[in-house]
Amino acid sequence: MRRKRITIGLLSMMMTVSNVLGGVNVSAATPKLTVNQVYKNATRITGKAKKKSTVKIKIGTKTYRAKVSKKGNYSIKVPKIKKNVKYTIKGYQKKKLYAKKSFYAVVKGIEVDPFTEKDHVISGYTAQTAYVVLKSNGKVYTTTSKNSGYFKIDTKTPLEKNNIEIKVYKKGKVVAKYWEEYQETSQKIDQNDETDQISEHDHSYNIPVYETKHVKESGHYETITTPDSYPKQEVTHDICLTCKKDLTQEYVDGIRKGKYKEIKIPASSKHVDTTKSREILNSYPDIQWNDDIPLYEDFLAYGGWDHTCAKHSLREETGIHAHKTDDEVLTKWVVDQVAHDEQELIGFQCSCGETYKIENY
Repeated sequence: MRRKRITIGLLSMMMTVSNVLGGVNVSAATPKLTVNQVYKNATRITGKAKKKSTVKIKIGTKTYRAKVSKKGNYSIKVPKIKKNVKYTIKGYQKKKLYAKKSFYAVVKGIEVDPFTEKDHVISGYTAQTAYVVLKSNGKVYTTTSKNSGYFKIDTKTPLEKNNIEIKVYKKGKVVAKYWEEYQETSQKIDQNDETDQISEHDHSYNIPVYETKHVKESGHYETITTPDSYPKQEVTHDICLTCKKDLTQEYVDGIRKGKYKEIKIPASSKHVDTTKSREILNSYPDIQWNDDIPLYEDFLAYGGWDHTCAKHSLREETGIHAHKTDDEVLTKWVVDQVAHDEQELIGFQCSCGETYKIENY
C-alpha cells in the first residue's frame, strides 16, 4: 500500500479557535493582601499585595496610600498606631477594590491595667490570640487574648496581698512575663526554740507541663475551570480504493450512532487484540469502549457496516485529527495547614513534683 498525507478532521475549525487555547482559570483564587505584625506606636505599615497595585488606609479623616512594588511589597507612612483600634487596609487595581484586610496593633511584651488588692479582675494587653496564665493566691487562672491582644481574667475573689505572676504563651513558648510582689514572704525559725519547727511547704507551680496534640490537615476546595480546546493528534485512516469510503471514519460514526448494536459483524479467531480498536476510539472522548463493539480488523474484513467493501483494496492516509473538548469544571483541594504535632500546655508542676492541671482541659 502507498501512503499519502492528507488533513482529516476539523482543521478549519482549529484556525478559528487558535486563540481560544490558554491557561487555567482558578475562579476561587483571590488576590491576597497581607499585613505584617504591627505594634503600638508604629509609624509604618508593611506587607504584601498585588504587584503594581495601590494600597490605602484611612486613619481618622485622612487616607494614606502607597504603591506596591514589582515584587509585591508595600510600605505606608502613617501617624502613630494605637492599640485596641481596628484598622482596615484596602488594595486597589486601578480604581477597583480587589482585597481588604483588617488588623490590630499589639503591644510588645505585656501591659497590665492598674489594680489593687481589693480587685478580682486583672486585664491588659499582650500578643494576639495568646495563652495567658495567671497565678495568684495559690491558684492558676487561664484565658486567651483577643485579636487586639486584650485579655481579662476574673478570679471571683479579691486578689489581696499576694504575689501576682502572669505568663504569656505562644506555640508553647513564653513570650511575655509580669510579676507584682505585694509583700515579702519569709519564714523564720527561732534557733533558740528547742523544738524543730518545719514550715509548711508552699507549692510553687512554675514548671509548665505540656502534652503532644495532633493537629489534622485543614484546607479548602477551589473551583478550577479548564477552557475548551482543540487537541491535535496524528491519525491513520483506511480509504477504499473502489468507492472512496473512509472506512475508519465510518467505523467511528457507526459506533457513536449505535449501528454496531443492529449489525452483528462476525468475530474472527485471528483477531483477538483490542489495541487497534481502542487506539482509534481514544481520539473521541465521547465514545466509551465496551466488549460488544466489534474489532476494527473484523469490521474491515466484513467490508464496512453495509458489507460493500469486503473484497475492495484499501490504502492508508495519514492526517491530523482535532477534537473539540468543552469547558470542564473541577474541584481542587488546597492545603492551608499541613497535619502536624504541637505541644499544648495542660498544667504546671512544682519543684517537689506536685502537678496542677488546668481546669476544663
